[in-house]
Amino acid sequence: MYQGSAPFGTLDRGEGSGIDDLAPVAFVSADGSDVAPPGWIEFWNAHSGGEQPLPEVDWSRDMVVVAADGAKAEAGDEVEVRRVLPSPSFTRIEHVGRTPGDFCSPASKRQTPFHIARTPRQDSPVQ
Repeated sequence: MYQGSAPFGTLDRGEGSGIDDLAPVAFVSADGSDVAPPGWIEFWNAHSGGEQPLPEVDWSRDMVVVAADGAKAEAGDEVEVRRVLPSPSFTRIEHVGRTPGDFCSPASKRQTPFHIARTPRQDSPVQ
């Protein structure tokens, strides 16, 4: 399932982001320096509610990708990054979402499933 993928590691994963309508996004330092890209610190603080320290990221070597699919009305949904596929023209982040089956009885609970991962920096646009 991870064949051909660039390596990646989880920074955070769960169903309780502090950002209600969390959407997929990539944070990459534009100039290749070790300076956090615009919006990263604000994103992390909003996501964690200011309760988790900012993860250490070497922005000259790595980038951060966020896999998400917005807010859900019932508990049990999950999102998982599966592969990071670099190519010369773009980098594709493949992720899957899991939803409880028809015969499950999930609790009515507003949640925002997400997976935030660090992976080697790519200079091509991220999809």
